[in-house]
Amino acid sequence: FGDIDYVTLEPLSQDESIYGWVSTSARAAVVECDTLEAVADEPVCTTSGGTSCLLTKGGDIWSIGDSARSYAGPSIKLTPPAGKCMSAFTAGDGDGSEATTFLSKSKFGRNFLIPIGSLQSDSTRNFIAVLSASVDPVNCVLTSGNSNSDFTLDTNFEPKTKLLANPSTDEQTLTCDGDVLVVANFQRNFEGHLFPLFNVAEWQPLKETCITNPPTSSPTSEPTTSPTSSPTLEPTTSPT
Repeated sequence: FGDIDYVTLEPLSQDESIYGWVSTSARAAVVECDTLEAVADEPVCTTSGGTSCLLTKGGDIWSIGDSARSYAGPSIKLTPPAGKCMSAFTAGDGDGSEATTFLSKSKFGRNFLIPIGSLQSDSTRNFIAVLSASVDPVNCVLTSGNSNSDFTLDTNFEPKTKLLANPSTDEQTLTCDGDVLVVANFQRNFEGHLFPLFNVAEWQPLKETCITNPPTSSPTSEPTTSPTSSPTLEPTTSPT
């Protein structure tokens, strides 16, 4: 498909804030929840620093200002107008395959697995972006092999974000003491592949158990058969 962006479509948000970034560009749409007809109502938009966003309306779409390539722009909190539904997304670096949807807090997590990736040498495009929707500081640890890197999202407002250069080909884990949203950039043929990483808190212990103690096949028992008929008794005669 060449340099075409694709994005996972999330259900529309109603009465619930959604979070994301302004990267190369960010767009939002507000619609009637039942008919999906576009409406002119402006969403409530807060950016990193606790200030209001710069919103510009073009047709049925709201554009969010302060863009910066490769997720270097601000984190964003969008709240739909009362009784309306909303969706939003951002695109990362302009060469395709790197758009992500804004998500609600229910999609955040604290433990993430970052799979082995095919990363190139351009570290300006190998990164992890972490977003917190808490007003309290959030401490995180990025682990790669035996190496740990600690960082804190410490501003006293929400949303807040941290962008980490991450030119690594190792499998990594990210653990935070508060709920966060994570986007990772994996390069393949110089195209950015970004996606919200999944929460592995529940299945990580199961994964480790399976690796340490792989399942074995149970011995197969030979089938047994029950006799199909009763033994036949020879008739007996009484003495006469």
